[in-house]
Amino acid sequence: MACIWGADVIHDRSHPAFWLWMVLMAPGMLIAAAGALAAIVLPVYITFQIPMRRKGQPSGWLGAYIKAVERVLQDEW
Repeated sequence: MACIWGADVIHDRSHPAFWLWMVLMAPGMLIAAAGALAAIVLPVYITFQIPMRRKGQPSGWLGAYIKAVERVLQDEW
């Protein structure tokens, strides 16, 4: 956006290009994450049959985070 309208767009929050960037940023990040998953993680998983997690293995940081969030939400409800 700044290449087309100049660097002043970054500081001018009333410019349409600023709002276009803000609107397109979140979907672009989701598309990039899905593309990385489809292009890298799934082919490696399918080709080498590497399990994402072994049975009985701790769930890792993501699972621990989810459990902590669940505990906090249970306390609030």
